[in-house]
Amino acid sequence: MDGDLLALLKDLERDGHLNKTLLILMADHGARFNHIRAIPQGKLEERNPYFALRFPPWFLEKYPGVAKNLKINSRRLTTPFDIYATLSDLLNFTTAGEETSADRSSSKVAVSRGMSLLREIPKERRCSEAGVTPHWCACLDWKHVNQSEDKFVAAAVQASLEKINSITQEKRDMCAVLELREITRSLRYVPTASDIAAEGKMEDFKGSEPMKAGLLKDKFLPPLLGSKRKLYQVSFITAPGQGHFEVTCTLDVNTGKIQINTNDISRMNQYGSAPSCLKDAHPQMNPFCYCK
Repeated sequence: MDGDLLALLKDLERDGHLNKTLLILMADHGARFNHIRAIPQGKLEERNPYFALRFPPWFLEKYPGVAKNLKINSRRLTTPFDIYATLSDLLNFTTAGEETSADRSSSKVAVSRGMSLLREIPKERRCSEAGVTPHWCACLDWKHVNQSEDKFVAAAVQASLEKINSITQEKRDMCAVLELREITRSLRYVPTASDIAAEGKMEDFKGSEPMKAGLLKDKFLPPLLGSKRKLYQVSFITAPGQGHFEVTCTLDVNTGKIQINTNDISRMNQYGSAPSCLKDAHPQMNPFCYCK
C-alpha cells in the first residue's frame, strides 16, 4: 500500500496537480490492538490518527502569515472539526492579500466546535474547548488508583459491564452475558490548576468564543471538575471470549450514580470471529458480542 500511495503522489506531482490543489492525506488509526494497546503508545495511536495538509508552495509564499499559522498549529490541539472550519475559511479566502493578524484570529471563524487552521489556534486550547470528550482526550492527567483503596473502581467496572451487556441485550439469544475476568488498570482524572482555571470560565463563554458557548448549550460536555463529579477510566478483561475493554466513566459523588456513554467504550483487542452470529446484520455490536 505504501508503494501505491507513493506512486500516486509522484504522479500528482509530475502532472502538476499539486500546484493547484490542497492535498489532504489522512489515515485510519495506527496499531491499536493486543499488546501495544495496553501501553501509552497504543492509547495515543487510537486517539491520534495520521493527518496532513499539503498546500502548493506558491500559496505559502504568497501568504506567509498562513504558512506561519499552519506550522504553529501543527503543535497545537486540533480536531477533525477544525478541518471543516478550515475548508469553510478557504471557500471565503480573500485573494487581495492577507488579513491583519487580528482579523486572522481563530475566533473569527469558529464553526461550531471547529477553528480554521489558517488562523493560529490558541496555545491554551483544551479538550473541553475543542469538543473532545474525556475518553478521547490525550491531554488529561490520569493517575493510577488502587482498587482496594478506592471503592468506586469496582463500581465503575460493574457499571461498565452492565453498559456493555445492555448493548447486546436485544440479541441475548445470540450473545452471551459478559462477566468480569480481570481488572487490568484503573485510573482517575486529577485536574491540574490550569484545568480548574479553564473550567471556571465555562460558565460565561461569550462574544469572541461562540464555539465554547455552543458546547455548553448542547451539553456536549458534562461538568467534569469540582467535588461533585469524578472521572474514572477502567480497563478489564471479560469472559467468555477474553474481550479487553477500556471505559471512561463519570461518577456523581453525591448519588453514587455512574454515567457511561457507548462512545466512551474502547475495545482494546481484536474480536475476531467472536461475533460471527450477527456481525453482518448488527455490526455495531461486533466489539461487544460473544456468540453462544
